[in-house]
Amino acid sequence: MNTLVTVEVEGISKWYGEAQVLKNCSCTVREQEIVVICGPSGSGKSTLIKTINGLEVVQEGDIRIRNQSILNKGTNLSSLRASVGMVFQHFELFPHLTILQNLTIAQRVVLKRDVTTATKKAKALLEKVGMAVHQDKYPSQLSGGQQQRVAIARSLCMDPFLMLFDEPTSALDPEMVSEVLEVMRDLANEGMTMMVVTHEMGFARNIADRVIFMENGSIVDNTDTASFFGDKSSERAQLFLSKILQH
Repeated sequence: MNTLVTVEVEGISKWYGEAQVLKNCSCTVREQEIVVICGPSGSGKSTLIKTINGLEVVQEGDIRIRNQSILNKGTNLSSLRASVGMVFQHFELFPHLTILQNLTIAQRVVLKRDVTTATKKAKALLEKVGMAVHQDKYPSQLSGGQQQRVAIARSLCMDPFLMLFDEPTSALDPEMVSEVLEVMRDLANEGMTMMVVTHEMGFARNIADRVIFMENGSIVDNTDTASFFGDKSSERAQLFLSKILQH
């Protein structure tokens, strides 16, 4: 396994008012590693992944991306976010822009690419996710699965070294899930470092190097995939799996 570390989460805790939603969480993600985060609803999975690029601010602990603390006031968080792709449950595409425009706008504004360069990059990535023929359509003209593939391509346009996925298939109809997971599998096979919050345990078993299981804001399990799906995970994780895998 690659020994270079991309993400270090060290003893982070977070509160919303008096409610503690993350409790002393620590984990490490290495270069080219695929880490799946799972657990019951309300366990802190989405909050944890959103802290990685500073979308959620923690009150305790530290988070380092390639040895750079995102909590350090001297860190250029905007620049860091540009290198960390984030794909949400809901697609967050600009409804008034065409698909091609959705993919070029951040390249031009944030990365200062010229129109020709940004367009070439966008078209190549739309081809990659099977959406090139839809480049002149608007988001409302696409299915949920198609919009999510566009959202992934948009993130990839920024040349990220890390991709974060927050339940990318949970808002999709069942028949659309597979097309999005296929794009994610391709990314994994190409060596993209990924953290994925998901209930898709088949995807986790086939693709993940490691699985983090959370409950009540705490990391209960943090182990290799074979151990997690074997008999070496916690009793709570095994109960969770027994309910999910029977469907």
